Amino acid sequence: MTVGILLGGVVGFVVAEYSQESKPEILVVQNTSTPPSAEASIDAIPPRTAPAERIPKAITAGVPDLTGWWNVTNRVESAAYQPFAELNLGYRLLLTQTGNQITGTGYQWMENGQQLPPSQRTAIAVNGTIEGRQVTLQFFERGPRRTSTGAFTYEMTETDVLHGTFTTDVPESKGSTQARRTRPSPES
Repeated sequence: MTVGILLGGVVGFVVAEYSQESKPEILVVQNTSTPPSAEASIDAIPPRTAPAERIPKAITAGVPDLTGWWNVTNRVESAAYQPFAELNLGYRLLLTQTGNQITGTGYQWMENGQQLPPSQRTAIAVNGTIEGRQVTLQFFERGPRRTSTGAFTYEMTETDVLHGTFTTDVPESKGSTQARRTRPSPES
């Protein structure tokens, strides 16, 4: 099963693809203020340039590089729908950073400590920035019954650890979140 994801935000629109047989990958990043038309084909969008060609190194000096795989754990502390309260959700994200801009794709892989089978995993895409040690990511998650959007706000407390909060519109949930860089990339 392949799911296309279109994420809009301050930076522009990210078109990503998630396949349960492969790792998530970002296909195209466009810095535009309007989304690609519904009729537009991925093949019609010009390929992106290499990150080193887009952002001069002087701009990226001193900015921690978050590129790589991350395990994210969210703890729902309040929700409009009571069964979601106290839920623990785990995600695996592959982040790509260019300068202070961050994009990424991944999937939910855990719920309340139980690994989800591939058929039950949902795709997620993120788009945001890093300023100093503050990381802000908007997200778009496509579940089997609904699509949700929200935000992660992190503080980099250690080199490979982020702590912070999240909010989401389904079902008006919020709570704490932690992200840890994984090495090497996750297998499942």
